[in-house]
Amino acid sequence: MLYCKKSLVEKNFFVYDLIIVMTSYFVRAFFTAPFVSLLLVTKVFAADATPNLTVAGAVEEISSVRGRINLNGLWKFQPAQGSTLDKPLESDWGTMWVPGTWARGAGRLGSIQSKGKSDGWKIPGEALIAGWYERTIPVPMSWSGREIFLDLRRVSTDAQIWVNGQDCGKIQWPHGQVIITNAVKPGQDAKLRVMVIATPDEGEKVDFMGYAQESKSKAQLSSAGIIGEVFLESRPRGAFVSDLFVKTSTRKGEISLEAELSGLVQAGDISFTAIIRDSKGGEVKKFTQSLPAKAEKTQVLTMTWSWTDAKLWDLDQPNLYTLYLSAKGAGLQDEAVLRFGFREFWIEGRNFILNGIPLRLRPALLGSDRTQISTMDSMLTGMRAQGFNICQIWPDSTYERGKWNFHELWAERADEKGMPIIHVAEPANRFLFDSNFKPIWSQNREKYQKVMEAELRRIRNHPSILIWGTMGNLANHQSDQNPRYIGCLLYTSDAADE
Repeated sequence: MLYCKKSLVEKNFFVYDLIIVMTSYFVRAFFTAPFVSLLLVTKVFAADATPNLTVAGAVEEISSVRGRINLNGLWKFQPAQGSTLDKPLESDWGTMWVPGTWARGAGRLGSIQSKGKSDGWKIPGEALIAGWYERTIPVPMSWSGREIFLDLRRVSTDAQIWVNGQDCGKIQWPHGQVIITNAVKPGQDAKLRVMVIATPDEGEKVDFMGYAQESKSKAQLSSAGIIGEVFLESRPRGAFVSDLFVKTSTRKGEISLEAELSGLVQAGDISFTAIIRDSKGGEVKKFTQSLPAKAEKTQVLTMTWSWTDAKLWDLDQPNLYTLYLSAKGAGLQDEAVLRFGFREFWIEGRNFILNGIPLRLRPALLGSDRTQISTMDSMLTGMRAQGFNICQIWPDSTYERGKWNFHELWAERADEKGMPIIHVAEPANRFLFDSNFKPIWSQNREKYQKVMEAELRRIRNHPSILIWGTMGNLANHQSDQNPRYIGCLLYTSDAADE
């Protein structure tokens, strides 16, 4: 039996997760695998001191017409309340990590690092509903003539953006982009100011894994602030490639590409050139095709090419390629970039097939709330060392206001580890029933479809994602082994008295 003293849990809550993992899922593996593997897994859970996910500040020239700067790090911060709701006090700035939270969730996300002296700082984090963020952002001279925008990967829950004193727009829960081209000048620094307002869902929510007698609770935020990564990016002005979707087939020996184009104001032929490079930057393949495009706000053009000798992405074989897609014509001149792996996964009867070989799944369960690259890497490596060949990222809701997640990062790390995953598809729980367990699916189906599609589009190109998982514990709760409740789907507070 494995256990941990309370004092150790208080110092490092990751150890608590280790206990759950060992006792609930991996007992057999720990008794049959070499002890060195156990040490590998336990190393995972050392808590990191800061929430930085990638190195901030460096300009990344993604392609000849696109660039990106990571803005993670230490930002100025102060509570917004009373007289400072309209404008922050210049003498009262503290500091806070981005990604980070001023309320719950500070154990996993970053938190406030220094404080000012006004009364606003005395308000408990859970009671504070708004906060100001500020930092200086560099705008490279090489971005002249491009569209420049700010990308907030996740905010709890809504944000208003100002750049150099100019109101640039709003971002509503859970994420979004704001164009700031007219507020900045390439070659000069700009002052970015963000007000975040944190408001939970209204009313009560259903706790599908709560106790049978306690199946509802008041909605509250699990975090508040800028809780995801932040990027400053540039792309061509006017028409551009707004999305790419790569489909690979080992059975057909081909690669298909869906290119979404946005903002075309004239019809005409688009010439596409796809250059594919390996992990060392060497050119592996070059494909070309010309397709007619319409003058439409958004459209998708599809291309297919033969490719029979690709290095396959597989279990323990993280072979990755980078696609550079040039698109020219009809007022469009762009070069979009996408990393992918060549693999195909399908089902034949009762068998799961990966690249033509049956894959006998040995799944492990991982929490979706991890925020550290080092933690994610160590967990994936540790589970593989124990003999597991696929990991499920627990399907927490991505739509519940205040919930943080780094689903894109999880998939990225799994790609690089050669570890298949069952990734999160937005659970339909909240769209199926209201807080009184009344079915509401008929009026929520289209809304759920939009939410689901938006999340899948963000992470669908990762080769590590073999299966999508959703609706964990819809019919379960912590008393589901109680004979009084076996066979029941949902429970109310009256169930205990019947």
